[in-house]
Amino acid sequence: MTTEHKEVRRRKASRSGRWIKRLLPKSLFGRTILIIVIPTFLALSVATFVFFDRHWWTVTHRMTHAVAGEIALMMEMLDYVHDDSERQDILETAERKLDLTLSFTPDAKLPKRARRYASPLREVLRQALEERVILPHLIDMRKEPGTVIIYVEAPEGLYTVQIPQRRIYTPTTEVFIGWMIGSSILLSTIALLFMRNQVRPVRRLAEAAEAIGKGQDVPWFKPEGATEVRQAAAAMLVMRDRMRRAIVQRTTMLAGVSHDLRTPLTRMKLELAMMNESAHTRGFHADIADMEG
Repeated sequence: MTTEHKEVRRRKASRSGRWIKRLLPKSLFGRTILIIVIPTFLALSVATFVFFDRHWWTVTHRMTHAVAGEIALMMEMLDYVHDDSERQDILETAERKLDLTLSFTPDAKLPKRARRYASPLREVLRQALEERVILPHLIDMRKEPGTVIIYVEAPEGLYTVQIPQRRIYTPTTEVFIGWMIGSSILLSTIALLFMRNQVRPVRRLAEAAEAIGKGQDVPWFKPEGATEVRQAAAAMLVMRDRMRRAIVQRTTMLAGVSHDLRTPLTRMKLELAMMNESAHTRGFHADIADMEG
């Protein structure tokens, strides 16, 4: 790679770095929030993906296939029954033992229009029914809240199967998501309150440094916060004391120099007073006035 190419890449990296810096918050508190929120969001996203990919999909897949197998079993049993009383006994047994509410409508067909909508749960149930139930069927999950209705078209008529949604859906999804979101909000709030208390001493240190730079006294300031902040505050107070000593020493030195100059200046003024006034004496008077000033 030539020097020109290296220089071009360095300029591109520098421009991208400046672009990222412009997007970042300027304050320490804002950057701290960013540091806390991004890992929390990533952890929540990864945990949710793993949950849906493993737990939700596996549990829902097993539950829907179990229900689809029970429906297929009922259809095969009813296929061998031609007596209405026996059919009614099987329907009552299914409702009592399997929690499946079946009803039969002779010579009926599948509804032309059912309330359909896209959802992962409906898709999993559809796949399970296609694998287990060979008869034409239709799923309606919006007709009655908390109930899934499955229409199965048999040669002798239409079977309507009502299933409680709890049989194909685990409520741990809402519990898990609620727990993840709630715990993330709680932990983030605690972390933000803690970081706010950590940032406050830094802000007070900046205010004290600005006041000291203007020559003001800061009796309200005292070292507090983390160890590093206390060390910086103590070093600033030591620097303040050194600056005060330097100013006092300079003032004392200038006062001593001024005092030492008064005696020779007084003698010079007396000698000039005894001399006749001329251009030279006027120049000497001006020089003495400047030195006194």
